[in-house]
Amino acid sequence: MNTGGAPAPQWLASAFVRSARTLGATADPSELKATAERLIERWQESNRFHHGLPHLIEVLQRVDTLAEEAHNPDAVRLAAWYHGAIFDTSMMAEYRRAAGEDKDKSAALAAEELAALGVPEQTIEQICEMILKLKGHAQQCSDIDCQVLSDADLGSLAVEPQKYRKYRENVRKEFSHLEIVDYLDARITIITKLLGRTHLFASPMAKMWEDAARENLAAELARLKAERECLETKPAEEYEPGAHKHAIPAKVAEGQVSKPPTLETEPEPKPRRAGEKPAAEVVGRPVGEEPRTEKPAAETPTAWGIEREPSDLRSLPRRNAKTVRMERRTELEVEDPDRDPPRPSGERPTRPKDDDATGSLFKPLQID
Repeated sequence: MNTGGAPAPQWLASAFVRSARTLGATADPSELKATAERLIERWQESNRFHHGLPHLIEVLQRVDTLAEEAHNPDAVRLAAWYHGAIFDTSMMAEYRRAAGEDKDKSAALAAEELAALGVPEQTIEQICEMILKLKGHAQQCSDIDCQVLSDADLGSLAVEPQKYRKYRENVRKEFSHLEIVDYLDARITIITKLLGRTHLFASPMAKMWEDAARENLAAELARLKAERECLETKPAEEYEPGAHKHAIPAKVAEGQVSKPPTLETEPEPKPRRAGEKPAAEVVGRPVGEEPRTEKPAAETPTAWGIEREPSDLRSLPRRNAKTVRMERRTELEVEDPDRDPPRPSGERPTRPKDDDATGSLFKPLQID
């Protein structure tokens, strides 16, 4: 026994045996276990992608979540085991009605096998009634046990979007033999019917799943309608029978809406002339635009003091600022023959009287 390459959980058959024992089954443990294993094999048939063993396990887990509300949770569990035991996707009418799960034949199988296991007749009738009412789900369920089973089955619609996408893909695989148009029409019919119901979930605890399920269904319905509309503008012969195709919005296909620009449609850059350097990127201006030429700053007359640069020396590293000061101090000591009168040989230049002992370069300029 396996499901998608993974072995069935060991607790699964034991869970069936335990529920049957609780409901009054009189058969030997080996017979109970053999019945459970046959059911597991049914849920692992090759034509099941969504309605397979993982789906059964998830339904049983959701029944456990809602078990506090049920009057007879073990009867609900056995109904879950049999609710999709017979699965047939060959008939389109069956898909429109129950998505491939044959509730009538599944209920008949439950009645036959549970009676052979010694389950009381009244309990069997209750189980079969819950299975048959799943055709309408919450619409036909009046007792709390039937509501719990229905909510546990429809809980697959209230999962996160990524998991719901996997659910959609698996359902499509189960009906891959159908023509794409037939599948879309049937799926649109089913989802429209579900969204038209007053409520999807009936039990008090499961009502918190309502919003998530409706959001997933509405999103899928919009996707299906868009794909169906695309088929009207694109010949159906271009779709392979049974192959799933992603739809293209009809307005784009008809040319009413222009496609967004791509790298292929963007104009090629102009070739540069010989010797021309590529334009550098300037913040606030597109790359390639010629930078504006600024007028050169007027030359400052030579005077004692410091010619400030755009950046403050205090923002430079310590050693760089010191180096700049030393270089500028050296420049200040160079004689300017045009400005200073010649001095006798051997006479040292005198420090300007405004300079102090600290040698600060940031004293204001004073011009006589």
